[in-house]
Amino acid sequence: MNAIALKTNDAIKRYVHSIIAGLVLLLTFAGFAKNYYLKNLFGGDALSILLHVHGLVMTLWILLFMLQVLLIVIRKHALHRRVGMWGMGLGLLVMVIGIATAIDSARRAQAEPGGLSFLATSLGELLVFVALVALGLIYRRQRDFHSRFMLLANLSIIAPAIARLPLDVIERGGLSLVFILKGACVFAYVLYDLANTRRLHPVTAWASLLIIVTYPITRLVGALPIWIDIARWLVN
Repeated sequence: MNAIALKTNDAIKRYVHSIIAGLVLLLTFAGFAKNYYLKNLFGGDALSILLHVHGLVMTLWILLFMLQVLLIVIRKHALHRRVGMWGMGLGLLVMVIGIATAIDSARRAQAEPGGLSFLATSLGELLVFVALVALGLIYRRQRDFHSRFMLLANLSIIAPAIARLPLDVIERGGLSLVFILKGACVFAYVLYDLANTRRLHPVTAWASLLIIVTYPITRLVGALPIWIDIARWLVN
């Protein structure tokens, strides 16, 4: 009976993870359709080469995440591992291009209120993403750890897509609402994991807590005079 229950829980987890990966993909497209994917239809200022590269790299990463989840669903574990090795290089690109894009954005926004302060949040979110992906790779032979690290890593970077959704409530709510919605997505996964396994997996507990507390902590750091000096040095 216990073996049957374990197989059932594993099957449920695979399909739930594929649904979450699909939602991340759809959210990314919806958030960046106007400014990137369908930009030719909406017009606006031309994107810099850096933003084009950033958009391409992030799109490839999200597609890779979707592919990897689907490979697990169809039980192509060997292919999943081979693709994952190539994904390590793409993850490194996400980090490097992400840092460059965050600094470039802060450079262009430094004259605006909070322009330099928000760089702390951008870099903090990226640091959490990189840490979770790195831990996912380290624990790649422990499936229950690896899958949770990778899924939560991708949930940790959905705030920019949420912020760009063409919804009045998002625009009125501002950054606080964006990160509340992101936290709600993470918390929903916590509830699912708890319901499915009857206990809270340590990866789910600690990684989710890290994702949720990053925003308030980085906002506090971003308001410090010493951070403003550091940010000004970075952008210049």
